[in-house]
Amino acid sequence: MKRACELCSQEAALHCASDEAFLCFDCDDRVHKANFLVARHVRQTLCSQCKSLTGKFISGERSSSSLVPICPSCCSSTTSTSSDCISSTESSAAEKMGRERKRVRACSSSVSDISGEKAAAVADSKAEGIFAIWCRRLGLNGNNSNCNSVVVVSLASRALGLFLERTTALPLRACLAASFWFGLRMCGDKTVATWPNLRRLEAISGVPAKLIVAVEGKIARVMAVRRRRPRQVLEEGWAECNV
Repeated sequence: MKRACELCSQEAALHCASDEAFLCFDCDDRVHKANFLVARHVRQTLCSQCKSLTGKFISGERSSSSLVPICPSCCSSTTSTSSDCISSTESSAAEKMGRERKRVRACSSSVSDISGEKAAAVADSKAEGIFAIWCRRLGLNGNNSNCNSVVVVSLASRALGLFLERTTALPLRACLAASFWFGLRMCGDKTVATWPNLRRLEAISGVPAKLIVAVEGKIARVMAVRRRRPRQVLEEGWAECNV
């Protein structure tokens, strides 16, 4: 049953047995701060839901308007409802987090695929032109029978394409410079794969010489495995035929 404050007719929140009056928080504050004697009055709070006496008492000249008193019977039902709400909220949050993780994994996979395709497309469309420019800047040309620039470009392009199929973790410029250095080393002319030309390639490409050599070593291993694989398949085929 809703009770009205006996001073302002607003909804009552407290009952003062000494004054035999139901009061709202504001009126209780004004009445019981008048002096230290009335401040000693013990007041009982009303349940904010069923408006019955809660059995909880306060005293002093100022009551807390932020207090939301609840009687034991209403408290048990509220706790049960709150637990259900918390459980459903946690379940919804877990489902939402699961969906978000799946979406992030899908996006990451798509980004990885796009990155690989983009790297391959860049290698196919621009790598040969870059290698040809570097050949000219190093003074290599097609008239040199020992080191034909076409051979260098072909070797470097093939090495770059195969290496980018294995990894996209390294910067593309470093892969380009290392592939070009691989082409110089494998073109058949030992006079072009020299330290001065490596330093010139460093200046042309902007890639440190040590990084070029390190990545070129990885490319050489990848190409060696590539060359051995057809031979192994052929040997296995002959072995099967001889059985």
